[in-house]
Amino acid sequence: TTFTETLAEGGIYVYSVIARNGNKYSTPAFVVANVNTVGLEEIENNNIDVYPNPTTGILYVRLDVNFDATVYNYQGQVVTKSLNNNGQIDLSNLTSGVYFVQIKTDRNIMVEKVIIR
Repeated sequence: TTFTETLAEGGIYVYSVIARNGNKYSTPAFVVANVNTVGLEEIENNNIDVYPNPTTGILYVRLDVNFDATVYNYQGQVVTKSLNNNGQIDLSNLTSGVYFVQIKTDRNIMVEKVIIR
């Protein structure tokens, strides 16, 4: 196995783990931790819809309040940020693959795995 820790902007740590069996490798597993979110609560899954997933460009987010979005690649690097969203995130400039979208409101935070085709 390999383990990687990356410190992104704003105190966000991204941990990735890859398992190896001979010459075969697993898909990386990721954990995103934001050390600056003391007092924030996680958004409950039934209070938010993120669609379509997979997507080819625009990702829609049904949430009752404006939010900031940060998109991470598999290496835990920030690939795009979008502030004060009005229900959508433009991912059309990213290449196909798996990304992690952090959605943050004034009081809540969640991370969603998103596939871009």
